[in-house]
Amino acid sequence: MNKNSLLQLGVSVADDRAASSPEQKTSNEHRSLRVFKANRSLTSILKMLNILCSISPSLAVRFSTFLFLRPRRKPLNYLDKLPTKGQRITIYHNLRKLVGYQWGAGPRTILLVHGWESHLGYMLPMVQPLVDAGFKVITFDAPGHGQSPQLLTNIIDFGDAVKATIEQHGPVYAVVAHSFGASATSLMLSRERGININRFIMLSPMNHVQRQIEIFEKILNYPDFMHERVVNHIYNHLPVPIEQCDVTQAVKRIAAPGLIVHDRGDKVISVDNSYDIAASYVGAVLRDTHGLGHRGIMRSPKVHQWVVDFLNTNPQNN
Repeated sequence: MNKNSLLQLGVSVADDRAASSPEQKTSNEHRSLRVFKANRSLTSILKMLNILCSISPSLAVRFSTFLFLRPRRKPLNYLDKLPTKGQRITIYHNLRKLVGYQWGAGPRTILLVHGWESHLGYMLPMVQPLVDAGFKVITFDAPGHGQSPQLLTNIIDFGDAVKATIEQHGPVYAVVAHSFGASATSLMLSRERGININRFIMLSPMNHVQRQIEIFEKILNYPDFMHERVVNHIYNHLPVPIEQCDVTQAVKRIAAPGLIVHDRGDKVISVDNSYDIAASYVGAVLRDTHGLGHRGIMRSPKVHQWVVDFLNTNPQNN
């Protein structure tokens, strides 16, 4: 669904071509799938998988599902970048301790949620602007990410970790979530009627877990005959039917006013995902940026201001 179609449906769409400055336009953020394949350890895994496809397709299927459910950890490079006056917190989830941090002492708490194969470090540029605006801010490393333990996870488990954080460190006024984290949070909010927030901000979201599977398949690049077997095996290892992993359906059941921000040049998750979500999310405001890419959105002062303004806007004015 394109932007003109959204306008015809009455969805609020804002455009700001000045959202990115020349300093923010970095080719590192406009990632193609080739970037994901450049990792040396992944190259070895792909070679092994190709061999397995030839000698034991069933083992290759099981190994592929294992890789799908096991996020590759990004280098833990954020510890010396934590904003000052932060406090380490613990979230108990699935008999494990997830690692998080909190800042500020405002009356309203904002929870920041990172994406797949990421960590809380990517959300840190948003912390100080929110604290300066009078909010308390919490963020955490999801299962299998950053400093947190757990080997395997999925979109439902990820969302359950968000739920655990809200229950243990709430009440939470708003959630600001990126990419896979936004999608996982939306699925959780749609099925957990006891979790109430006042605002939901989605940055570069994907509209269905199927998008994750498609990216995963392109990275692995296994033979065509493996496609159906691998996809069905992944489906069987998700905690819920694949039909319940549709974000465009989930947002229909979310009462909190929504803001969706996506870059038109996002090469990881197409902006079309946000157009589809906005068309289903009643009353949501959609803003698109130019030149920020998939992760640059979290570093953009313009986006920071959009977020703060949205958090401070009365619902009837959204």
